[in-house]
Amino acid sequence: MKYYFVKTLEDKGRPRVRALSGQTFEDGTPVDTTLNVRADREIRTHYPMGTVYGVKSLSMSAGFLDVELDGDSRPMWPLNVRSYKLDSHKPPIEMVKAYEEFIGVSTKTPKPSTDRSVSVKSYLGRLMGNKRFAPPTIEGQGFFVNSSQWYLLLRNVQNQVNTILLGATGTGKTELVRLICDRLGIECHVYDMGAMLDPISGLLGVHRLSEGGSVFDYAKSRSRGWFSSTSCHALRCRRITFCSRALIPAGSCPLK
Repeated sequence: MKYYFVKTLEDKGRPRVRALSGQTFEDGTPVDTTLNVRADREIRTHYPMGTVYGVKSLSMSAGFLDVELDGDSRPMWPLNVRSYKLDSHKPPIEMVKAYEEFIGVSTKTPKPSTDRSVSVKSYLGRLMGNKRFAPPTIEGQGFFVNSSQWYLLLRNVQNQVNTILLGATGTGKTELVRLICDRLGIECHVYDMGAMLDPISGLLGVHRLSEGGSVFDYAKSRSRGWFSSTSCHALRCRRITFCSRALIPAGSCPLK
């Protein structure tokens, strides 16, 4: 059976469900990640924004992506959560395996990690046991990064954890994130917030007066997906923020 994977997100202040990038329908047509997915609403009240769900079907329907009806609901199962609110929320084993294969985590028993503090059965341990996610090297990518920091950043991007990279200009922060997004098949958008007169309003938007009230005017450049910025403004919306001030030793940053 073919499974599809979607996630909850906030778009212009409204909760939405969108398909993860890199998926195709049975006929090979790419799944449109800009369309809203019609799926079960009740289960979404139990899990935080950013949760990834698995569904058993997905089809186009008048500007939406539809999950097939099962009785009175369009069922989906949470995948990237630590525990389930109800037993009925637990996804089928085949769906879990399909998701692990989709994100590039081997379902086979990985080789023991050289880091004894990391269990080979953990998500991080399985990332470390997958050759596809091996750290960059001088010979291969032109720069290197500490392997522990590489895998932690890889895990954070995949799990949509807000992250700050600190380092001087030219240490490879942007190139590092672009490489990780490429490995994971995630879109990466880069904004130079240092060149904006007002980075917050330029990236997110501003409140404006309209007909006697206040409305939020969203920035036209606002995009979905992971993106980076060259500013110390830490914004809570699944992004990596780069700081150009070297607040940690240079050796802790990837070197060109």
